[in-house]
Amino acid sequence: MHIYVAQAEAEEAAGAELELTEEPPAEGEQTEDPTKPAEQQGGAMTAEEKRLARAQRFGMTTTETELAKKKARAERFGIPASEDDRRAERAKRFGGDGGTKDTKALSGGKPSMTGEVQEKLKARAARFGIPTELSEDELKKRKEERAKRFGSGSVDSADFQAKKAARMARFQ
Repeated sequence: MHIYVAQAEAEEAAGAELELTEEPPAEGEQTEDPTKPAEQQGGAMTAEEKRLARAQRFGMTTTETELAKKKARAERFGIPASEDDRRAERAKRFGGDGGTKDTKALSGGKPSMTGEVQEKLKARAARFGIPTELSEDELKKRKEERAKRFGSGSVDSADFQAKKAARMARFQ
């Protein structure tokens, strides 16, 4: 057992048999201690270990620390850690297909509906007196009324060309 001189004198007074060393190691010297990590022993560290140690020392976040934090949070709250598991869990909860989008809804059309939803909409329309399906005559009548209100909208019509020529004359 190696101990310092001051400690040795104290224990010698107590009657213990000790092996003495003259001086403690110099400040620059370090002794090998297998319980300490390589960075504290002054041993060689890989570039990756140096980078992680520096990030930890200065409180910087790295992808490794972010992933570790996410994994710890997932374990703490009992949620799936991977993206695929989370999507599957959400699909199960909300009745989707796990992340694919309804392309009809994105393109501006009506989204696809289940039979149950369509029945609810029909019942609501009947309750408030909203026609759900129009006959050909009714549809034609509505189109004519709209054309009267807003014009035919045809760019090739003579009326449109006359208005366009008048507008051009006004701004020249």
